[in-house]
Amino acid sequence: MRAQGRRRPLRWGLGAVLVAGGVAAVLVPLQGRDGGGDAPRQVNVAATEVLSRASRAAAAQPDLKPRPGQFLYFESRAFQIAISVQDGRAKGAEERTYRKDWLSVDGRRAGLMQVTGGVDPLGTMWLCNGSADYDRREAAAKAKGHQAKVDLADPPTGCHNQPAAPPGLPTEAGAMRAWLYKHSEGGNPPDVQAFVTLGDTIRAQYIRPASLAAMFKAAATIPGVTVTRNVVDLAGRKGIAVGQTWQGIRYEVIFDAATYRFLGERQLVDHDDSFRPKGGKPSVSSTPVQGKREKQGTVMYASAQLKVAVTDRPGQAPR
Repeated sequence: MRAQGRRRPLRWGLGAVLVAGGVAAVLVPLQGRDGGGDAPRQVNVAATEVLSRASRAAAAQPDLKPRPGQFLYFESRAFQIAISVQDGRAKGAEERTYRKDWLSVDGRRAGLMQVTGGVDPLGTMWLCNGSADYDRREAAAKAKGHQAKVDLADPPTGCHNQPAAPPGLPTEAGAMRAWLYKHSEGGNPPDVQAFVTLGDTIRAQYIRPASLAAMFKAAATIPGVTVTRNVVDLAGRKGIAVGQTWQGIRYEVIFDAATYRFLGERQLVDHDDSFRPKGGKPSVSSTPVQGKREKQGTVMYASAQLKVAVTDRPGQAPR
C-alpha cells in the first residue's frame, strides 16, 4: 500500500464567521487584488493583528536548516468525523489518530509513516512514490495476502516524493500572497481556496521561518478572515484562531494564545453565510450526519502539531 505525503483532512466548504466565543469584527477598506480585480477589499482588523503577531513569531523561530539527505520528523494528533452512507443515510463516526512522519527533505528517499488509532489503523508504512523497487515489494506482498513489510534497515529505493522542505518559497508577503492564489487547487472561490492552501501547505511540509512569516502576513490580506478567541486545540493548549467560513464549514488555523506560534487547525460547522467571495454562491448547508443538518459549532476535523524536528534516518527518535 502506498501513501503520499501526510493524510489530508476531509474538506467540504470553507470560510470565516464568528462562532460562540468569537469577537466583533471591525472592517476597513484595503486596496489590492483578489486574483483578478482592483476593487477595494474588506479586511478584518482583529485578524490582521493576530496574523501579524503570528508572522513575527514565525520569523523569530530558529531555522532547523535540514540538509538534502536528512528527514523531517512531524508528530501530530488528529480528530475527524468520518462520514459513511448506510441504507441511503449519512452517518458519522469519531476517529482519533496519533501520527509520526519521517519525510525526506529532498523527496528522493523513502519516508515513513506510523499511525495508531482510528477506525481502520494504517500502522507503519513506507512513503514512496514512483519507485519500481517499491512497486515490486508491494506486488509480492499482495500476492501473499499481506501488506509490504517495513524493514528500517532496508528502505525501498528510487522514490520520487514531494520535498518535505520545499525550496524557493517567497519570503515577502506580496509575493507569497500571489503564490497562495497561483498554487491553489480546488473548486472553491479564489479567496477561499487561497486560505485552504495556506493550511494545506503548513500541515504537510516544513516551511522555513522567513517564508512562514510571509505566509501569515499574506493571509492577513485574504478577504473573509476573522478571529475566534478562547480556543483550545486538540492537545488541550489555549489558543486563538483565525478562520474563514464558506458553505457551512469554518476552517481555522490555531495559534498559541500567548506566543502566537502555530499549533494546528480545525473545521467546524458554521451556518453563517455572510461572507460572499467573488465567484462563489452562498449556502448554509453542511455535510449532514444521520440525515440532519449538523449543529452549529460541531467540530468535524481538528489536528494538533506536537513536534517538528530533523533526523538522519526514518524511524529515528528526534533529539
